[in-house]
Amino acid sequence: MGGTTELREAIKRDFVPFLRDKGFVPEKQTALIYPFRKIDSDVVFECSVQWEKYGTPRFILNFSKRGPKGLIASGRLAPSQRRSTGGWFRQDRSLVERFFSFSKLYPAEQVVAQLIALFPEIEEFWKSGTIGPHIRLLPIPRPGAGV
Repeated sequence: MGGTTELREAIKRDFVPFLRDKGFVPEKQTALIYPFRKIDSDVVFECSVQWEKYGTPRFILNFSKRGPKGLIASGRLAPSQRRSTGGWFRQDRSLVERFFSFSKLYPAEQVVAQLIALFPEIEEFWKSGTIGPHIRLLPIPRPGAGV
């Protein structure tokens, strides 16, 4: 079993049905990205689980909102404001936590439950523009604005 297998299975078992219940449809996935899309009249809501590229059991949730004229907003949802993968949703414990714990991993279900608990911040942002404490907005590229 790979380092992320248990967490990937928990995402498929718990988070995918959660998103489907909200009208999202899974799209073609890659080894690092698991994308979902929901269309509501002329607005497209997207989110994707982005796995840490070196195989540690960590991920971040990217999200965006698109209208008829293109990208309206995009951002990331993570349990911490740290910009490194240490701030991502993670099954592996920090070195300090490992020292005091009998396990180097959190239960995969606990990590996915945390994701589900924070997801309403994205929905509130899409609805009202409110930026929750676990959301970091990304700059929107503007046409003709240099490389």
